[in-house]
Amino acid sequence: MKSIATRLLCLHLLAFFPAAVRVLAQGRSSWMIPGYSSYATITWNGTGFDSSVLVDGTTTGTCPLGCSCGPRHYAMVYNIIGPVGGWVTGPEVAWNSYISVENDQTFDDPQPGQDYSFEAEGEVECTAVGLLASFPFPALPNFGLAGTFTASTTDEPVGGFCPQRNACIGGVQPVCPVSKVWEGNALNCYLYYVTFPPVPYIGSTCLIPLPAAIPGEGPGECTPLVQ
Repeated sequence: MKSIATRLLCLHLLAFFPAAVRVLAQGRSSWMIPGYSSYATITWNGTGFDSSVLVDGTTTGTCPLGCSCGPRHYAMVYNIIGPVGGWVTGPEVAWNSYISVENDQTFDDPQPGQDYSFEAEGEVECTAVGLLASFPFPALPNFGLAGTFTASTTDEPVGGFCPQRNACIGGVQPVCPVSKVWEGNALNCYLYYVTFPPVPYIGSTCLIPLPAAIPGEGPGECTPLVQ
C-alpha cells in the first residue's frame, strides 16, 4: 500500500523570537547565532502507524575565546504515538557542530474505534546557557482506525453502488463518512452497512477515500470526528 503521510513543519530561527534571544543574552552566549529547525510526521504503513520527529541545525558566530571555546550543544526529541515512545537525547558536541537527532516510533496494534494522540516536542540545550531552542507542536492530529455505520437510501443499487446515509447512534458525525457502498451486480441493497476493515485516519483525513463495507445491524457506534 502506498505510504500516506501528514507532515508538520516547525521552523525556528532564534533571531526572530525575542524570548529565546533574551536567553542567549546571558554571559558569553551573546555571540552565538543559533539556527535550528524541527519537523514531525505521522504515516499509515498498511498495518499500523509510524511517526518521526527530528531536530537539526547548528549555531554560528565568533567565539571570543578562540580555539579554547568550551560551550557544547545537544538535542532532545520527544515522540509519543498512542502508548509508544518517549524522549531521545543526542550526543553532546561542540557548539558550532551540526546536530541532527531523529526519534522514530511505530505503533503496530491500534484498536478499532480508539482515538489516539500524537505528541511531539524538540529542544536544543547548551552547556553554557541551558535551553537554547524549543519546538512545541501544539496542534498535532489524533489518529486511529474508524468504524462507520450507514443505512441504504435505496432498495436497489444504482450503477452498482448502494447510496448511503449516516446511521451513527445519536447522529454523530463520523470521522470517515461513507456515501456509497459497492454491491456490483447484486439485486438489492442491505438495510445497514458497517465499514470493514476499519478505516485508518489521521486528523480529519480518512486515508481510504472509498472504504469497503459489509452488512451490519444499525444504527451503531461510530468513531466521531474530533473538531
